[in-house]
Amino acid sequence: MTIRGLLLTGIKTDFYTSPDSDTLKIPSDSGFWLWFRDNSERIPLGSKEITIEDHELYKSGNCMGNSQNYAICQELDYYEGFVETHNGLSLHGFTVSAGNVVDVTVLCNKSNFRDLNGNLPNNYYGIQIPLDFVKGNTPDDIESNFINLPPLIYDYYLKTRNQNDR
Repeated sequence: MTIRGLLLTGIKTDFYTSPDSDTLKIPSDSGFWLWFRDNSERIPLGSKEITIEDHELYKSGNCMGNSQNYAICQELDYYEGFVETHNGLSLHGFTVSAGNVVDVTVLCNKSNFRDLNGNLPNNYYGIQIPLDFVKGNTPDDIESNFINLPPLIYDYYLKTRNQNDR
């Protein structure tokens, strides 16, 4: 299910008034936001408890790198988008298995996440980024689980836009 205009307005407002807009430069007048509205989906949280091995590999504040690494190692779908918490909507990377969110960053850092955001995420909105695209952009950094992997969603938007222009 795609997101509606009112939710998109909230995502944009929270994005441009947070440090996320320093991490990922998205021109406010670009077609990105319409593309995100039309192509993103709300992904439910799984109800099954998931055990993550090697907790120490998945650091708080490294959702893109954690999730890219985990998606590749576990052969899961990789998503980027926004997560909703008590503090609003934040740019976030996460994985999806069998249609449900598997957020390795939150699962391995629950207390840190609660301290920073007031609660754990309750809604996830994102776009699947193919693993071939992920691997082609930052292969060495993913392998080493580099702490500050950049978000890929805007680059993926540009790639899909350019393909559609052909």
